Amino acid sequence: AAVGLCPEHDEKLKLFCVTDQQLTCIICRDCERHEGHRFKPVKEAAASLRKELEALLEKDSCDISAVEHLAKSQNEEIRKSKEKAEQLRIQIGSQFQEMHQFLKKREDEIMNEILQILRVS
Repeated sequence: AAVGLCPEHDEKLKLFCVTDQQLTCIICRDCERHEGHRFKPVKEAAASLRKELEALLEKDSCDISAVEHLAKSQNEEIRKSKEKAEQLRIQIGSQFQEMHQFLKKREDEIMNEILQILRVS
């Protein structure tokens, strides 16, 4: 990969200032604004950053996988709940139908009894 030039000193940017997280040249390293800073060669810094990035991507991949698993599990629970709700709706409907039939039968019996009483009178 081509290494750029320092805008201040027209030197190749061969160092990475770990403290400031920026590329620098050899002259920049000795400047006052980088005094006491830590430096690494560009290739070493790039390899280190690449490892950090790979570790981060691997962690994110695991996190995404865990979230997908959780979502799948929750969707299954939602599906089961919907099935139970539908079964309950059918059962309640059936029980109400039985109650209606019983009440209609009882109503007919009472009406017949009233008619019998009225006829006898």
